[in-house]
Amino acid sequence: MEETDSWRDRLKLSSEDLTDPINLEDSHYTLLQLELEADAQNLEADSWSLTVDQNYLKNLSKDEIKRQDIIYELIKTEVHLVHTLKILLGVFMHELRQSQLIEEGRLKRLFLGIESLLVIHEHFLKCLKMCRNQSQEEGNPINYQISQITDVLISQFSGSKGDQMVAYYGMFCGHHLEADRIYKDLIQNNKRLQALDRKIGQLPLVRRLGISDCLLLVTQRITKYPVLVERLLQNIDADTDDHRSLSEALECIKNTIAQVNAQVKDYEKAARVREIGYRLDPKSVGRLNGGEVIRREDLIQGNRKLVHEGAVTWKSSGKQKDVHAVLLSDVLLLLQEKDQKFVFAAVDNKPPVISLERLIVREVAMEEKAIFLICARTVGLPEMYEIHMGSREERITWEAIIREALERHQQEVQYNEMITTLQRFQVHLKERDDRIKESLTEKQQLFAALYKHVTGQETPCDGLHLVGIANELQQREMLLNTAIDEVEILQNLLALKTSNTNAPVDESNARGGVADSKSAASTWKYGEEADDLENFSPPTMSHSFSDQLQQHHSSEGPEQSADEELHDASLLHLTEAEVYDRVIMLGQMLYSLKAIVAQQDSQNALQHAFQSQNQRAATFSNALYEYEKQRSLEKQREELNSLSKQQAQLREEQQHWEKEKERLRRQMEVQEAQLKQKEEECRKFEEKLGEEKTELDVLKKEYQQDLERLRETTRSLEKEKERLEQDKERLDKFKKKFMPSYDDPTQVRNGIEIR
Repeated sequence: MEETDSWRDRLKLSSEDLTDPINLEDSHYTLLQLELEADAQNLEADSWSLTVDQNYLKNLSKDEIKRQDIIYELIKTEVHLVHTLKILLGVFMHELRQSQLIEEGRLKRLFLGIESLLVIHEHFLKCLKMCRNQSQEEGNPINYQISQITDVLISQFSGSKGDQMVAYYGMFCGHHLEADRIYKDLIQNNKRLQALDRKIGQLPLVRRLGISDCLLLVTQRITKYPVLVERLLQNIDADTDDHRSLSEALECIKNTIAQVNAQVKDYEKAARVREIGYRLDPKSVGRLNGGEVIRREDLIQGNRKLVHEGAVTWKSSGKQKDVHAVLLSDVLLLLQEKDQKFVFAAVDNKPPVISLERLIVREVAMEEKAIFLICARTVGLPEMYEIHMGSREERITWEAIIREALERHQQEVQYNEMITTLQRFQVHLKERDDRIKESLTEKQQLFAALYKHVTGQETPCDGLHLVGIANELQQREMLLNTAIDEVEILQNLLALKTSNTNAPVDESNARGGVADSKSAASTWKYGEEADDLENFSPPTMSHSFSDQLQQHHSSEGPEQSADEELHDASLLHLTEAEVYDRVIMLGQMLYSLKAIVAQQDSQNALQHAFQSQNQRAATFSNALYEYEKQRSLEKQREELNSLSKQQAQLREEQQHWEKEKERLRRQMEVQEAQLKQKEEECRKFEEKLGEEKTELDVLKKEYQQDLERLRETTRSLEKEKERLEQDKERLDKFKKKFMPSYDDPTQVRNGIEIR
């Protein structure tokens, strides 16, 4: 025995020698230890009431002390969670990565979502500690009383942080079992990994916790928050703002947990589909009505979602087979378990895979546990499946789930078709928009070439003026404003040319003419927006109108008039080439605006089509819902009629039973009377028998006494008889010895008498 133990010890030491020792003096572990100590600073005590000064507690109520203890517990348990996450990353993942015993892909799957959870919980812990620091007394930081943590809780479990909590916890908890299974499978037959796991478990930082233990602690953490908050609510008055705000925080936490549970269920359903795919026999192939094939790879690598599964019975042509029905997002699989594996069931050569497209669900007449699944084919007659469940409730559940899956699948198909159609139109419209843009660009280039031919100068406006970084609405506004400015400048130039043609040019008149032209352009612009357009006429460039504008300039002030005079004077010195350049620029702006308008019109058309399709889909969905609602109402009416008939039949049976019950009651009364009479007769007979028995007992006793006397008499007679016989014998002896024989009886009698 001692040799066996020593051999085991040597084997253990040799297996541990397979891995390098863990150096806790390494800078990595030094920094990790410092982080853990900083996180747990001022949180060494077991409760808040043991942390603060005891004299400080005398001024607080028991409810407030209990409340602060719970908040302290929340902060301290949050520190423990952060420590666990850091140990998973800084110890387990670090050592496994350094040892290279697990490939990087599996290592990431093993610690999936840990880094994201650490980031968000470090932020939460930082906010909680900030509340504590803000509540500390000045000059005595060990005494503090946190008055409000509701804002921190609501911020953590709602909004963007709440979405992150849902996403990260959903991903982590959904893959928790898979990660645990991966590590157990890896460590089972790897001695070096086993030795490394033992060495990690012996580290003071780890506290003998394994990877599975740490992963389980993280998954359970989110369920602890509602318990702590509910305990807080128990120590706060109900009709207060704190209670209402904390109740709101509790609802946010519960909503987050519900969303996490929903995501976990989705992950579990996806994992269940993969598990079914792995258990499916590689040689087994399922075919649909349309000839499509489903293999195990389609379930393992596909995006199908599990909706429902369960044991049912498939009947066809008098045959029946127990199958495992698996309802996915687009198909229903009928599988059969064989030798711990799944194979596609086969009954009358019917396809074991039923597509939800064009599927009809109907009840089976006179059979409350069965449904018909009618699968329409594109070619040929429809296929009918008769599926039986274990009970009426199971049939109702399956029927409702299948109908809901049908409606959801139909909506998805319609949405995908709509998206495909709109994408096709989008491609065509983009091609047309690109052609319009190319045509406008070529047209602008022709204008630029004409400008070069006439003036002999290059123009920068040889293409469209489109800004790639701005959106189309901003480009439209920018181009439209620039085009309006250029139009106003050209209007001013034309007005100047007209006024200079009709009047002698001097500096004052030139400036006045420019002012006239700008005011005229402004008047024309606002005139177009007037309600009475027919009565409006554009002003003419006359001296009287110019005089009016000069008066207007004088009324506006000297500074504004000086600026406008400088601008108008610059316009007078523009050459014809510069004017033509302005025209080219205006054309560029307008053509660019036209291209953007064409693109925007295409997008508006697509958006309108998308909305119309959505409305049509919603209308169809509502129509389908109304149809199903009508069918459900008809079915309810049929069930109500059937129930009424059953109630009428039940009333008839009840009346018949009441009559039968009355007849039986009367019969029982008669029988009871007869029984009572017989009982009375029996009682009397029994009394008579008792009396006779008593008499018999007396007679028996007398008889026994007489019999005993008779026996006594008989015994005495027998004794007397024996005595007489003895006397007779003695007499005979005497006679023979002493007396002669006498023939005369008289003598004999006398001789006797003498004796």
